[in-house]
Amino acid sequence: MSEIEMVEWQNFEIQSIFDVIRGNAKDVTKREMTGEVALVTATDKNNAFYDFVTPKSNETIYKNTITIHNNGNGVGLAFYHEYKFIATSDVTILIDKTNRINKEMAEFIISMLQQQKEKYCYGYKLSNQRLKKQKILLPIKKDGTIHYQFMNKYIKTIRENILRKYEENIQREKEYLKKLRINNSKEIKWKEFMIEDLFEVKIGKCIDGNKVDKSKGNYAYITRKKIDNGLDGFIDYDDEFLNKQYPVITIGNETAKPYVQVFPFYTGTKVNILKPKQCMNKYVLFFICQSLKMNKEKYSYSFTINSTRLKKQNILLPVNKNNEIDYAYMENYIKEITLNKLNDYIKYRKE
Repeated sequence: MSEIEMVEWQNFEIQSIFDVIRGNAKDVTKREMTGEVALVTATDKNNAFYDFVTPKSNETIYKNTITIHNNGNGVGLAFYHEYKFIATSDVTILIDKTNRINKEMAEFIISMLQQQKEKYCYGYKLSNQRLKKQKILLPIKKDGTIHYQFMNKYIKTIRENILRKYEENIQREKEYLKKLRINNSKEIKWKEFMIEDLFEVKIGKCIDGNKVDKSKGNYAYITRKKIDNGLDGFIDYDDEFLNKQYPVITIGNETAKPYVQVFPFYTGTKVNILKPKQCMNKYVLFFICQSLKMNKEKYSYSFTINSTRLKKQNILLPVNKNNEIDYAYMENYIKEITLNKLNDYIKYRKE
């Protein structure tokens, strides 16, 4: 039997473990986003982080606590914050009554909290009263008290196993890159190229993102988001809508933010797909993405980067002595950056 199967479990009401307090930060869209304290809202991304602000005198600052969303798309989602933050009124703060919970214990409890989030929705909101009475299953000692030490050890073991596998993968990638001949010392000439000469430009097929389950699918759903490589969840849909050719570049109409996609994906009609007319690997496409980003500022919601404009967009690329695109240079340049980043990460992990 595994360690988690051997431990005893018991249900506990939330209010027996935590003080349950609603956030009191207001006027989120009107305030200046400058400061050193995180603002937490009912968003389901980036650990519920919205921006850094300077708290008002009547806004409570918290630290080392769990928050849980009362409303919005992320209702029932919980996050841990080891840093100073304030929260809006659609977020509830769970303050540990024993003042002993650390990051690992919080992550264990969050996994228990989120097992019940599916029962909450717009018609059955997660009010503070319901949250106080909600029960979660936790490991206990022989005397019936919560086994915090077990939770701490269990999460640390999981994290260490994940990090070890991640570092093994990084080491393999690093060894592969080190074998390559990377020479970026030569002087580079640049030349303008039109997108339609390099790529076939098409738009995604019509998928209504509001009508698909984005939490349990097998394929990435790429949208015009400005973050997370455009990823807006994972879906299963009609196979005819699946983009099976990769790597390609995607770029949202309004955001004009380009990303490289290296797996099959779904997307909608507000996203352009740039399929290379000749073989380009992911490293070359990462380089071209940077050139595309140099033109991003001229596009907006009133002047979108639609497929017609995108085809006529010129970008600067390096060329060789024959005045042809220097694909080798672009590939090696990105590989060198990747190798440096991997070295930095391994050095950070060893410190």
